[in-house]
Amino acid sequence: NKDDTIYFEELGVDGLAVDEAQAYKNAWHPTKMVNVAGINASYSQRAMSMRLKVMTIFQRQQGDRGVIFSTATPICNSMSEVYTMMQYLQPSLLAEKGLGCFDAWAAQFGQRVSSVEVMPEGSGFRVKERFSRFHNVPELARMVRQTWDVVLKGTVAEIRVPAIAGGKQTVVGMPRSDTQAAYIKGLVERADDVRKRRVKPSEDNMLKIVTEGRKAALDMRLLDPDIEDHSGSKVNECVRRVFEIWARTSVDRSTQIVFCDTSTPNTTGFSVYHDIRRKLLDRGVPESEVAFIHDFDTDRQRFSLLQKFNLGSVRILLGSSEKLGIGTNAQAKLIALHHLDVPWRPDQVEQRDGRAIRQGNENAVVELLRYVTSGSFDAYMWSACERKAAFIEQFLSGTVDERSAEDLSDTSLSYAEVKAIASGDPNVRDLCLVQMELRKLRIIARSKATVRSSLRREARILPKRISELEQRIEWLTQDIQMLDREHSQQWTLPDGNTAVPEQAI
Repeated sequence: NKDDTIYFEELGVDGLAVDEAQAYKNAWHPTKMVNVAGINASYSQRAMSMRLKVMTIFQRQQGDRGVIFSTATPICNSMSEVYTMMQYLQPSLLAEKGLGCFDAWAAQFGQRVSSVEVMPEGSGFRVKERFSRFHNVPELARMVRQTWDVVLKGTVAEIRVPAIAGGKQTVVGMPRSDTQAAYIKGLVERADDVRKRRVKPSEDNMLKIVTEGRKAALDMRLLDPDIEDHSGSKVNECVRRVFEIWARTSVDRSTQIVFCDTSTPNTTGFSVYHDIRRKLLDRGVPESEVAFIHDFDTDRQRFSLLQKFNLGSVRILLGSSEKLGIGTNAQAKLIALHHLDVPWRPDQVEQRDGRAIRQGNENAVVELLRYVTSGSFDAYMWSACERKAAFIEQFLSGTVDERSAEDLSDTSLSYAEVKAIASGDPNVRDLCLVQMELRKLRIIARSKATVRSSLRREARILPKRISELEQRIEWLTQDIQMLDREHSQQWTLPDGNTAVPEQAI
């Protein structure tokens, strides 16, 4: 809709280099699987525009060449995004293999899994289809690596980036307060009501429960500003560690970034951003050295902010994954990076960490700190991100051995997972899943018993039915023989000639 002046194909462009290519993954694909969960039916004009530009370049080059995509996270959240990248860069290969449409590709590499859910009235079960498994993963990896040049961390010796303190991220675990524990247990009852359809989806749903659970894990004041500030919360622990690093590195003017997606400064009511800044200022940090990326709207303003940050004039920067994660060059003096909450997708964690583990950082060692409220949604979501990231790394490196894999794109938790989080015991989730599987098996057993009973009834009836059919065959055979005899008789015609009945008629 924006190309209303000069069209792209009129510019004479014969090559295209695209950085941060993951931003164009929401391309639309026609599919018959409209009622299958896990299939992205939405699309963006940005992705559609990129698709048309790539097609124009390929037509001009008379082949799949002339286009370069660059990205640190080609797979952001789901394996189905591989098809999007293949459609951009390998349309001829897809057409050659008969995989030009998404349904054909999904039939070759994906599987729709049927899961049993509770019926709305709560008295029975129903089957829901979800596109949640992938097959022939090694073959898919070999296909994409025909055009994907993958460079993993540590594979290029001459690229020097800072090392992580201790060799891995530091997990800062904080016990949950009594208020948090009570609230999270209340989420179980809400999840049970959603599961049994006691509430309308517009009133409450699993995504809303998970969102509020994430807020509760961060700070209960996001749900009720009148709740007392818990001194042992992970927000207060983050403030203490940020201030300690700020004071310890004052000579070198080292900088720090605090990532938080759940509560931004532009939201109404209580804001974690403003709370952190106020507490840092109370401890003696100058106001000019603390900044929010959200306060700088234009490219010029952000460029000026990042210049001050790289020089050490601004030493503490707070931002979200969306505004501060992708393509931000703020590494010059970055000494510590704080994950105050958990992003939804593993690529966002990768982009966050990439702000510190980056060429041009004067520090040889950086700290990556993850703040986790024990017995909350934090631990589960961090483990989910790590599980997704591990499989994506195996797929990109070509070392994946498993022929099948689960999809990675779930953005909400199941009732069993919410119950396990609330109890603080991961075995509760396994118990709930086993109980659900037991109910499914009982339904299957009852179905088989019904089929068996029907077959027994049919077996009792079949002998009599066979006898009746055999008698009918005998009667029909006699009729055929009688007709043959009549047809073989010769009739005398009025003119004295003879003929069989058909000729006479």
